[in-house]
Amino acid sequence: LDQPRINLLLSTAPQPDANAFVLPSFAGLSATAALRAAAQLGLTLAAVGNGPTVSAQTPPAGYRAVKGDPPRITLGCPHPCPHPALTPALTPALTPRIVISTGGRRP
Repeated sequence: LDQPRINLLLSTAPQPDANAFVLPSFAGLSATAALRAAAQLGLTLAAVGNGPTVSAQTPPAGYRAVKGDPPRITLGCPHPCPHPALTPALTPALTPRIVISTGGRRP
């Protein structure tokens, strides 16, 4: 070697996405509270189930999300259900339901 060589590549650090944030946990919240919390973050939740509280979510809490992402929550009764007489299977009229409108069109 006549002379040592150094190859160097310089770049600026990537700018953080202003619309990105860490997804919070919706577990244990009522359907109304979860929808309200999501709306404050600019999210629209996709919900399945008919229980009184959020029992699961996808993606999980701690996941990097961007405003407009549609996290999915599952509504159910916490286990063990504190009020077995109020389980969704026995009293469906008392549990919140999420209805997704298709604008009058059939899927």
